[in-house]
Amino acid sequence: MITLSKIHLEDSATISTLVNLDQKYMQYPWNKEDWLCLNESSSCYDLYQIIYDKKPIGFTLLEVSFEDQFVHLLKVVVENDYRGQGFARQALEFLFNKYREKKICSIYLEASVSNSAAIKLYESLKFEVLVEKKRFYSDGSNAYAMQRIL
Repeated sequence: MITLSKIHLEDSATISTLVNLDQKYMQYPWNKEDWLCLNESSSCYDLYQIIYDKKPIGFTLLEVSFEDQFVHLLKVVVENDYRGQGFARQALEFLFNKYREKKICSIYLEASVSNSAAIKLYESLKFEVLVEKKRFYSDGSNAYAMQRIL
């Protein structure tokens, strides 16, 4: 069983850890400046560390719009040694319940069309493909925009 712990981007060690995980595991990672912009943004971001056996094994990053009643899932990262064990699924299901209680109606995301593992996970969690976004990523590759109604 995992736990989720809210992360605040107030110290450089936390930011460095996130940047390193993001660079190591995400197909299209952010740089340090992108992470620092979260603190300056007027948007509401929820950042959670995924913890298993008292060890941080990943994180989730979501942009929340309570006014519009939706959440944009920006990132889910789980370290390689812990992949395929259902930890990302557990984290997302926990978040679905949390946001449903807060009257959020839907969650959407973008996933690279080449990331078959992520697409399989999202489809198993009842996300549906809305559209294929052409040249969505910086390298010109496409992404699926996906949504789940809560």
